[in-house]
Amino acid sequence: MILNGFPVDPDRLKIVILSAPKTGNTWLRWLLHYAYKIPIVELPEVWVPGCADDFPPRFVTQQYLTPGKSLVRWLVESRAVVLTTIRHPADTFLSYFHYVKWHDNAGSDSSAAMLKQDGDRPGKNALNYITYSFPKSYAISLAWAKLGSHVVRYEDLLVDPLSQLREVTSKIVPLDEERLKAAVFLCKPEQLTRPGLVDPLHLRTRSARRWIQELPSEIVDAMAGLQPYASACKTYEYDWNRSALEPSGYDYDKIDPFRGHDRFDNGELIGPSLAKIYLHEVPNASARWPDPWVTEGESFWNWLRAPSALASLNPDLPAGTLTNIMVMLHNLRPDLQLAYRNPAGSDRKAFAVWFLGRAQVEFEIAWGLIGPVLQSFCDYLNSKSGAPVIRQPAGRITQLTVLNAHGAQTNSFRCADCLQIELEFQLDEPVDRPLIQYSLCSVNGEVIFGTNSKLLGTTLPRLAPGRYVYRITCTLSIQPQNCLVYVGLACLNSADSVVPIDRMCCQERITVTGGDSQGTAWCSTRIAITSRRRASGNHR
Repeated sequence: MILNGFPVDPDRLKIVILSAPKTGNTWLRWLLHYAYKIPIVELPEVWVPGCADDFPPRFVTQQYLTPGKSLVRWLVESRAVVLTTIRHPADTFLSYFHYVKWHDNAGSDSSAAMLKQDGDRPGKNALNYITYSFPKSYAISLAWAKLGSHVVRYEDLLVDPLSQLREVTSKIVPLDEERLKAAVFLCKPEQLTRPGLVDPLHLRTRSARRWIQELPSEIVDAMAGLQPYASACKTYEYDWNRSALEPSGYDYDKIDPFRGHDRFDNGELIGPSLAKIYLHEVPNASARWPDPWVTEGESFWNWLRAPSALASLNPDLPAGTLTNIMVMLHNLRPDLQLAYRNPAGSDRKAFAVWFLGRAQVEFEIAWGLIGPVLQSFCDYLNSKSGAPVIRQPAGRITQLTVLNAHGAQTNSFRCADCLQIELEFQLDEPVDRPLIQYSLCSVNGEVIFGTNSKLLGTTLPRLAPGRYVYRITCTLSIQPQNCLVYVGLACLNSADSVVPIDRMCCQERITVTGGDSQGTAWCSTRIAITSRRRASGNHR
């Protein structure tokens, strides 16, 4: 066979995944990106000679291209490793059906628009599509397999991604087990769908044999007798048995470096970005911090909060304005690298302002990683003025709970439902002119709705040291979607500027379903104290 017939050079590793849409190619691409630590590049939807001339020496890419003379020649001359994903034809079509339903652009497949006319369930247009249009798309995987591409079954990835990745990499460049485990863990759905990576709609169910429940029998019977579906089932051992059980999913907990901990031992949330930093960005992290949720001593937590060695490049600013977590986040995002080309030097102030204002929303990181930077930046600004202009009171949010109108904990709501947020916080010193902030954000970090107690006309009293519980109540007048709930605790200084104290994101996303709201989102909101417990011996 013409493909994959040569030794692989690890220093010039090129991996090209060519297969039918909705067969697991995006998942495999990210697995190999993390496993080999190579960049992801984008092939065009239509192959043109020379379109890959500017690609780096090492990369992984994917596309839904059919074999052609020029493309095959480039693959051979580039000594690219070619992989192909395959999936049960009925599940492949069902996934594509839902994808087309949610997206206006179905790429080069102009005939896919007819599928939307069937509504939520495949019908007569789907039957026409699987008969006359879908065979060409599905056959892409089969064509590349005949040319010698290494084939990966989606169902095998689903059941045991670790063993499948081990098998795939053994044909390319073998890797150690810890590298493989890290790649698999970083590609679990909760990791891949964090803001800035994979659209959650691309990972709709991450399951197999859903066609049994969702495809009408006339479509199933037609596919079973049509080519290329029938030959694919024979070659890759698929069947049309409606009584077969859905395969069990993979147990990611057994390779979780945090061993089930979703918070550090100090109560701060462990977000998905920290898992990537621990597994992918910091050399020998597992050896340095075998228990990454522990915060005492020489811990992962304290390393993230500590000033970076690069901070010394700008001695005019405190070292605390460039911490290790800041450098790691900068390394993760090409857009940040373009916006702040020299974060350790000339762009330090601007990068610190971005970090303080956006990092928690965009990366879902704990406030405890942001607070030290804020304190250092405030100290720097105060040192430049005759009198302190900014001072952050000592306090912290200890708990955030989302409730329905009846006070029951939930994360599922319908449009126009009443959502309640119980906010518990601890103050270690008096706070004048306190402010409670509340916002709903999309999973991509965009603010859907936001307000605060001042905007609502709710003047909060001076708060003495102690524990407080406030209840935020609002009506969800927003479009159906998944949201993140953020609550902030702050105060106003003498210049009416907002001085942050603490901020927290609810650990679970909320899902809003039902009818649409019209126009700009506005959620009728009120904030009221529920209980207060004064600490003994505190001043007024």
